[in-house]
Amino acid sequence: PVYSGVRVLFAVAPAPVRPADARHTFHQWLGDGAYCLSASYGALGGGQSDVLALCFKSEQAARENSGWDEQSADEMRAACVDRLAAAKFPREVVDLARNAARFYETPVYYRNPQLGWSKGGVVLAGDAAHAMPPFLGQGANQAICDAYCLAERLKSLSSSSSASSSSSSSLSAALSSYESARFLPTARLLLNSRVLGAIETQAGVGALARDAFFFTTGKLGVAKAVFVDAATPRV
Repeated sequence: PVYSGVRVLFAVAPAPVRPADARHTFHQWLGDGAYCLSASYGALGGGQSDVLALCFKSEQAARENSGWDEQSADEMRAACVDRLAAAKFPREVVDLARNAARFYETPVYYRNPQLGWSKGGVVLAGDAAHAMPPFLGQGANQAICDAYCLAERLKSLSSSSSASSSSSSSLSAALSSYESARFLPTARLLLNSRVLGAIETQAGVGALARDAFFFTTGKLGVAKAVFVDAATPRV
């Protein structure tokens, strides 16, 4: 794995903080050297939680998935608010961070696509097979596509099995077919996500170029096409 130079900080506010007219809308904000997402989700007991995900440039690498609350909530809250202010994010996300009760921060590592998703009767799917950077939001989506593709191959195997074919060789062929169908689509999304993450976290003059790039591609429909393409199942 190679450190991406980007860290992600998640913050969860246990009660609604975002403006009432924004609670059914997913917002993405671009700042200096960072970008963030804010959204509202249902919670246990019929409540609602507001969630913030802040992606920012950082030369400080660390162990992946180091866990919740390595620092105190107060320390992480202060650091989050400072980063949001430094990147010139709007009040909506700053207020969300100030009211958050849970925080989690982790570095993003890149892993190159690799073949060999199965061995014997064991097969990998989702991030275990192709760890997706978070910048396209495709981790869970591609895991679902993997599951569907794998289920189709196993269903076909079950319906076409015969006494003349070895069950082990048929299973191996089915798993190989699944990997062949999903390797290139996921490898392409891995590359697209890496490029997008580098663009979205530009700072200084790079941030101005990024904003102009997204404004232009948005007007031309290119940005929408990229996200629709990523969300189109290829199984």
